[in-house]
Amino acid sequence: MKKLTYVLSVFAATLLLVVSAGCSNPQEYASDDSSEVVEVEEQALDTAAVMAEIDQLRNGFMAMVEGGDYSQMQNMAHPEFMAVGPTGPKWDELRSYAAEGGAYPVGARLMISPMETTIINDTWAFEMGKSQMNYLPEGASGALILHDTYLMIFKNEGNGWRLYREVATNVLPAEMEESM
Repeated sequence: MKKLTYVLSVFAATLLLVVSAGCSNPQEYASDDSSEVVEVEEQALDTAAVMAEIDQLRNGFMAMVEGGDYSQMQNMAHPEFMAVGPTGPKWDELRSYAAEGGAYPVGARLMISPMETTIINDTWAFEMGKSQMNYLPEGASGALILHDTYLMIFKNEGNGWRLYREVATNVLPAEMEESM
């Protein structure tokens, strides 16, 4: 468990450094005449608006899963979106009921609980949290209840925040297991 937490922490820290170095908005730059320094005015990032947009994206994703209509995924996900999901016998069983074109069965209820959302700049943000998936297969006596931990990266290229990457695992750190 500690190894997974360590790996996710190193991944997040590395991502933060790479994104910050590659996408920072410098405060000043040299013009063509390198003797002159020009000040660049940086606009303040409205973090409340960014959080509201990420919350709306998350809520839309949960509704999409429950409804089983994945046509809105193209509006939620960046064109280069990639995801790695949890694995194991229970997740394989859940996926065996998946709706056509979707990852989950119609009627599955996904409850996402972010634990940390970090807005790096106006292009990058990430979130780490946990989620619970509930599904009652037809004719089954009990529901499938699955938990996972996720790290999601969001990207905004000027047309709104979108899901860019997701890594999820069914191995939960001890501090998350206690709160489930």
